[in-house]
Amino acid sequence: NNNHLTGEIPPTLGNLIKLHTLNLSHNSLKGEIPSVLGNLIHLQYLDLSYNSLKGKIPLTLGNHRKLTFNLNNNH
Repeated sequence: NNNHLTGEIPPTLGNLIKLHTLNLSHNSLKGEIPSVLGNLIHLQYLDLSYNSLKGKIPLTLGNHRKLTFNLNNNH
């Protein structure tokens, strides 16, 4: 959290398929949530809160039965 990240979430994060937790909260990320995050088949927790993200939640994230995510305070 609060790593002073800016810009869009890079689609290359979708290559980190063994990732269990991804917390990018409290940054200045913008744009849409990339659908390639659905490739993170072991992901159990995703926190993208307190950024400037917009758009819809990608349907690919809905394929995860055990995924808990926090998208509070975005657009």
